[in-house]
Amino acid sequence: MDQKSVTALILLDLSKAFDSVHHPTLLNKLRHIGASPEVAKWFESCLTGISQFVRIGTSVSSSLDITHGVPQGAILSPLLFSIYVNELPLAPHHSSLNSYVDDSKMFLSFRVKDDATDTKEYLQEDLSRV
Repeated sequence: MDQKSVTALILLDLSKAFDSVHHPTLLNKLRHIGASPEVAKWFESCLTGISQFVRIGTSVSSSLDITHGVPQGAILSPLLFSIYVNELPLAPHHSSLNSYVDDSKMFLSFRVKDDATDTKEYLQEDLSRV
């Protein structure tokens, strides 16, 4: 305020955070951080080829492949989620991003006299990268 600036803030909540983990992206990140081919293959076998369907009475839905999520309650799930979001703070170019577990805040300060249109565009661009 002393510098005649205001801050735009966007609050992000990855609801059901463990359900949002995209399997192919997680597997690429595991390889990128140096997981051995055997470990990456093991995780791939655990995460791929799983499908689900719904049964209500005698009616059964068609089966759908599961491409997102890590097992709930598994001892490695928090580690896998941390690996998955590890680079999240590096995604924005114009704003800053702080995270704690599955809650993040993206913010950008700008001078009151400046046109807010640029700020809006910067935030939108950064939000699309997150």
